[in-house]
Amino acid sequence: MSMRAIAALRARPAALAAIGYMFVTNLDSIFVIPLLPVLHGGAPAAIARDIALALSLRLGASLLLSLVLPIVAPQASNARLLLASSLLKAMAFASILALPTPAGLWCFAVLAGAGTGTLRPAVRAVIADETRGQVQALAFQALFLAMNLAFALGPLVAEAAIRMEWMAAGVAAVTILELGAGLAALRLMPARKTRALVADGAGGMLSAARDLGGALWLLMAQSMLSYAAVGFLIASLVLYDTINPPLGAWRNWLLSAEGLAVIAVQLALMPLFTQLPRVALHGAVALAAGVGLVLCFSASLPLAVIGLLVFALAECLAMPVAQLELSERAPARQRRAIFALAMVAAALGEIAGSWLAWGVARIGMAGMAGATAAQCAGLLLGCGLAGVAWALARRAAHGERASVMRGRLAQERR
Repeated sequence: MSMRAIAALRARPAALAAIGYMFVTNLDSIFVIPLLPVLHGGAPAAIARDIALALSLRLGASLLLSLVLPIVAPQASNARLLLASSLLKAMAFASILALPTPAGLWCFAVLAGAGTGTLRPAVRAVIADETRGQVQALAFQALFLAMNLAFALGPLVAEAAIRMEWMAAGVAAVTILELGAGLAALRLMPARKTRALVADGAGGMLSAARDLGGALWLLMAQSMLSYAAVGFLIASLVLYDTINPPLGAWRNWLLSAEGLAVIAVQLALMPLFTQLPRVALHGAVALAAGVGLVLCFSASLPLAVIGLLVFALAECLAMPVAQLELSERAPARQRRAIFALAMVAAALGEIAGSWLAWGVARIGMAGMAGATAAQCAGLLLGCGLAGVAWALARRAAHGERASVMRGRLAQERR
């Protein structure tokens, strides 16, 4: 990545504010979620049931808001959407302290999910509006890095709060921090209603979906499969004792290592990202996802760690590339709606990945080879991503041939 692109990104305060906002709001959420079992205070079976249901409700609320937001609020500026998101999440955190269990959990799940579904397309739309070219590629990489840095730091801060018995104080602190982030977004984000923010003439996200071309649908499929792979890996690591008993004792370490591996690979890729050919990147995502998932469920700890690093390569390539290409291909007036569609695809993929992990765990609980089933599932996801990469490569080659033919026809007419 050139120093000129870095300097240009620094000159775009709205894009930097969007990245900072995403870091803060993700850190708040990832801090609170590990505290939920401790704050619940019930029997282990009740804790597992209620937490699982709460997290499912949170994802469902996020999906619903991503689906309806461009329809119900097509004229809202991104700054106001981010303030609304912070208000929803602050109420979610406060409900944990104010309401008894499990009512507080349900309120947290619905409100926090609604806030997440509101902020994701808005943050991406701000970056897409404020940046272009290499600067945009750098901005999306920085966004992804900020999200993963929050994922790595949140559980560590939560563990410190648990050890010091500051859970309630910590939840109160992130409630205030979330409100501050929303007010800062309102002040720093552009309040103008540009064509990128208004869905007039598009009828919101449903019309945007009807207008999508083949390449955009393929990118949506890649996002869904990529998030399915991520959801499958995370859920499988949580259930590692059942799926891969030889390494079950290393479950928590591997969960932490996954986030750190993503950060390390992302930092290594940042100088090279814009120099790599897009077609090769799509193929690399498929190969790294399949190979990484297979290695993650081996009986050898070193191979499992290598698998996490290889899978981190797929994760670090898939997310920024898909967001960058969606931004480049989407019409300006439909950009926010298309980003919302991408978030819907990601949520559906994450849900499917979690269900796949649960199915693999059921195989392990039945006394069969859970690790082998997990490796087969990883290969299946890798093959799906490879099919998308092949289709994108075919479309790119067809586009190049059509461009050459148009050039020849123009020369013959002269």
